[in-house]
Amino acid sequence: MFSSLIVDIKGNAAWIRLNRPTAANAMNEQMRRELASAFDAAAQNEAVRSIVICGQGKSFAAGSDVRELSVLSPVQSVELSERIARFHAHIAETGKPVIAAVSGWCLGGGFELALACDIRIASQTARFGLPEPTLGLIAGGGGIPRLAKLAGAGIARHMCLTAEIIDANQALDRGIVTAVVPADEFEAAVSRLTDRIADLAPVAVAQIKRVLESAGDDNLAGAVAAEAQACALCMATDDYKEGTAAFLEKRKAQFAGH
Repeated sequence: MFSSLIVDIKGNAAWIRLNRPTAANAMNEQMRRELASAFDAAAQNEAVRSIVICGQGKSFAAGSDVRELSVLSPVQSVELSERIARFHAHIAETGKPVIAAVSGWCLGGGFELALACDIRIASQTARFGLPEPTLGLIAGGGGIPRLAKLAGAGIARHMCLTAEIIDANQALDRGIVTAVVPADEFEAAVSRLTDRIADLAPVAVAQIKRVLESAGDDNLAGAVAAEAQACALCMATDDYKEGTAAFLEKRKAQFAGH
């Protein structure tokens, strides 16, 4: 079905693998179109509780395909950046957690994709950076502001203004990833994370994503109000009734997402 992706459903998780290993999974137009399609299918699948984006082979994604970028006009560059930004916003708006499982190179547009995800977990082989200035460019898909929001302005300035590439442990120290796992244990660790998410109430998880997104707007009062409304919405669900009943009956809850 896809020429540049591999899509698998593992338990309650959709795994979307970027699959151009001979090009270090550099993201071209074909891959971007297929990624949007595969992501929409996973987001609309009621059996899917989380979405994992990862890379086939030794890299997550070593940036955008420079051959395609090199022939774009400035107008076409803006159009591309706007399409990428819309997709990254869609990741935030989707009610399911999206995990970037990063091994190997995660640079440029690949790093921007990982930054748009909810959770980033890294193999010890992972390397991160926005090296576009070495090509006479800058990141155009939201990477600079997202990095500043996630890791702080000082770290973002240092990484972007020097085009520094950092390893997995440095990314952990800077708050860019939340876990670093040995390469031979990596996929098992990601699967444990998706299994944990699958045990949670889907409506509650979706509302948490909404509240966290509003909390990033530097409007504490608005975020607190949004949290209260989201909590009230959760209390009106069948999942809340099931969760409280399971707690009182000392059994595992079976959430249906209603």
